[in-house]
Amino acid sequence: MLKDVYATNFLMELKKEITVGALLGRTSHNMSLLLDKVFHKNDVDLNVEQFVLLKILSFNDGLNQKKLSELIDRDKTTIARLITKMEKKNMLLRVNSREDKRVNNVYITNYGKEILHEVLPFIREVDDVLISSVTREELQVFTRVMYKLCDKIKLMEEKL
Repeated sequence: MLKDVYATNFLMELKKEITVGALLGRTSHNMSLLLDKVFHKNDVDLNVEQFVLLKILSFNDGLNQKKLSELIDRDKTTIARLITKMEKKNMLLRVNSREDKRVNNVYITNYGKEILHEVLPFIREVDDVLISSVTREELQVFTRVMYKLCDKIKLMEEKL
């Protein structure tokens, strides 16, 4: 019982000291968990990282693995494993580049497009529910702040 009280007090103190990074991380993590549950509930064999990859390729089909790694902010090994898993599910196709055989270009398959089309309404519904909890002005401020934070993070990163 004492451990539970200590843990609760510790968490309350921690929440008082929360940083912007921690809040962003927790929000992103919770959003990923929610979407994974939504996909699972609707019997869609997909996770958030796979969704993001399909979404990117739906706009930029044929990107190479290095570019996908940069866009998704994952290392090359993680991207390679993700692509391999999605190839086995017939969502993606990896093809050697004509210009450089060491480079793989990644394409979304028709089945990958079908899965993406199937989950987009779920994504929109989650987004609509989240947005309904804030005013238009709050959403505009939130959006401006998020872009400012992203820009500042990039500037700080470039200085390292």
